[in-house]
Amino acid sequence: LEMVFRNLVKLQTISIRDLPRITDKSAMFMGKFLSQLTCLDISGTSQVTGGVLNEVAQHSLEIKEMKADGCFAIDDVPCITMGRCSPKLEVLSLAGCIKVTSLAVRGLSEKCKHITTLIFSSCIKIDDSALSVLSERRVFPNLKHLDLTACDMISSESIVELITEKPKLKVLRLGLCTQVAEAAVLRIARYGLGLENLSLESCLGCTAEATSQLLRSCVRLKVLSLANCPLVDDSAAEIIARMQTGITDLDLSGCKLISDKTMCEVVTANTALTSLKLYGCPRLGPVLEAIADSCPSMKTFTLGLSNKVSDHGVMRVVTGCPVLKELRLTNCPQISDEIKALIPTQMPWLSFVA
Repeated sequence: LEMVFRNLVKLQTISIRDLPRITDKSAMFMGKFLSQLTCLDISGTSQVTGGVLNEVAQHSLEIKEMKADGCFAIDDVPCITMGRCSPKLEVLSLAGCIKVTSLAVRGLSEKCKHITTLIFSSCIKIDDSALSVLSERRVFPNLKHLDLTACDMISSESIVELITEKPKLKVLRLGLCTQVAEAAVLRIARYGLGLENLSLESCLGCTAEATSQLLRSCVRLKVLSLANCPLVDDSAAEIIARMQTGITDLDLSGCKLISDKTMCEVVTANTALTSLKLYGCPRLGPVLEAIADSCPSMKTFTLGLSNKVSDHGVMRVVTGCPVLKELRLTNCPQISDEIKALIPTQMPWLSFVA
């Protein structure tokens, strides 16, 4: 790698993603020789530490995009360095970097005024102090994409403050942030009118009333996850069918109160769906036929824990959705062994689990 980086000093984009043998010793040469680097992806290189990002931030002043998902050894220090040395930074993804804390957000806020995307999913030490920084109007004025999935130390009050001060967000991922209360959901409904991608998975604040108000207001949604929100019922699903007609990716897994009739209406209204997840919705079954009739672009479909799924419904989906790539129908006892054996044989391109 030293020879590569020494001879290709004009490289602007590098990905060493998922190369577990890469270590600091070799990766450090990027910062030493590649002063014109703009995009770097070291995700999945578990032996690389924050020292590499620190070196790149200090010497590659043109860096715009940095991804280090799953690099468990990375901490706050490179983020603080980027905050001083990387004024052109636009995208930072540190998903699963469990040593990163709210100090990283404070450090980045110093000079990184062009950031549009911040991904801190599963950074379990991120707390309200990070959202306090994000809520300052002068900080990241161009922020459009914020992923805080599984940052469970975040309170509902901090979400209320954030969405009030950052109404231009298009992507907001708050799945598994279990402290998000009804007040935060209602505030998202009021100020998140431009949202296109929203995840509130396992957020207990998704009551029937708050969710209904959210779905009436945020009509630009293309990606929506309300998985494992036990209070989401037919009243919310009916609003999806009536007012949310542009959704391409929908996850309602674990919403046990939604009936088959209402879910069929949702599918019929959203003909552009490419991904639908309904695992743990025991009242559903005939929805498979609605998918076959209405969703020719469906690529991924999941439905589990239902005794209403029949062989006929399964065959309707696999024949009616020509681009289907993944079909998961686990714990559906009415599916026969013959169908379970037939589909993998006749349709080897389809990932089928039943």
